[in-house]
Amino acid sequence: MKTLTKNILIALFIRSILSCSNDDDRGVTGVSAGVAVKLVDTEITVFDINKDLKIDINSFTNAQVTNLDVYKGATKIADAVISGNTATFNSSSLLPFVFPGEEEGETVSSGSFDLDLAYDISGGNIPSAITAQKLSVAKVINLTDKVSSIKFKDSASTNLIKYVTSTAGAKIDDIVVTWRKGETGTETDISAGFGIDKGTIDLKNKDYITYGLTKGDVLIYSFTVSSGTLTDKVEAKIEITPQPFNGDINGNLNSDLTKNQIDILTGSISKDDTFAGDIDFIGPQGFGAINNTVNGENYTVDIQFVKLGGTGASFYDAYNDVEQAKVDFDTGIPSTSVQVMKDEIYVYKIVRNIGTTDTPILKNHYGAILVGDITVINAGTNVDIALKFKENSIID
Repeated sequence: MKTLTKNILIALFIRSILSCSNDDDRGVTGVSAGVAVKLVDTEITVFDINKDLKIDINSFTNAQVTNLDVYKGATKIADAVISGNTATFNSSSLLPFVFPGEEEGETVSSGSFDLDLAYDISGGNIPSAITAQKLSVAKVINLTDKVSSIKFKDSASTNLIKYVTSTAGAKIDDIVVTWRKGETGTETDISAGFGIDKGTIDLKNKDYITYGLTKGDVLIYSFTVSSGTLTDKVEAKIEITPQPFNGDINGNLNSDLTKNQIDILTGSISKDDTFAGDIDFIGPQGFGAINNTVNGENYTVDIQFVKLGGTGASFYDAYNDVEQAKVDFDTGIPSTSVQVMKDEIYVYKIVRNIGTTDTPILKNHYGAILVGDITVINAGTNVDIALKFKENSIID
């Protein structure tokens, strides 16, 4: 084999030939020399530290590869063993598996190596050639499904964390699964029942409540696999968030009897004594529960209000926790009607039928109302109140 310096010079020469070629084949250098050399095993894992990696050798003439060296950068790391149309070298020659991480100064064990396959040729157009190849070192365990946040007590079927493991041949001995509260929490082992090949955590089972976690906490699951003294780890971090309200609804309530009732779920307006909506205008500038009786028939809405201490749009926007709304309502003094001022905020409880007329299912919903601009015209004979609403039920 030529000296290292001579090989590097040859490499530069061959790569200059490559840059002028229209052939995208990674073996084009070898084609020019009458031989194509290509790495077959282009991906291993961090556990595959003793695996023979295969190289294909294809001759287009009578040329033969007589010697093949593997370089990582300017350093020769292996003499490949040639046997017929293949050659092999061991992954141990690539150790250590150390690559730059995302943070400055951080190192990780997965990444990719740029390799050069330098080989001597007998009977070809040129005596030596180099083929550039890339070899990836992948993690053994990866998350295929993950959840970054979950609403407290949410039972949605999509809240799944799934992991899978694989190697290029190395045996995985064990898996350890733990949970902890936040980065500095104490890890608790929950490995029983988890398989080495793959596994799932279904957050709708609400195990985090059993663990004592609540909204505002961060739940961290760790999955660690081992092979001898080697380990690989992946984590899932889930923020537990409050149960939010649904989106805002805007509407205006007016003293005019043709538009003095409003549906706080849709913002739609109806006229006085219509059997529709949730609240109606109460003079001089307020609102209350609808209670209409027409021709002996009654339409009543079961809704009550409690004034909050906070005021203004910023407080209203940040107030997005249905369970907190229930607490604030339960600790206040509810009323079926209120007189209001701009920027005041009211929480309310309303009983809604989530079933049918024939088979009613009554459920408490909680919401918040922000009082906007109040317009008084014609010496108070007409009053218009701008309102913003948001509401939801509590997940049991």
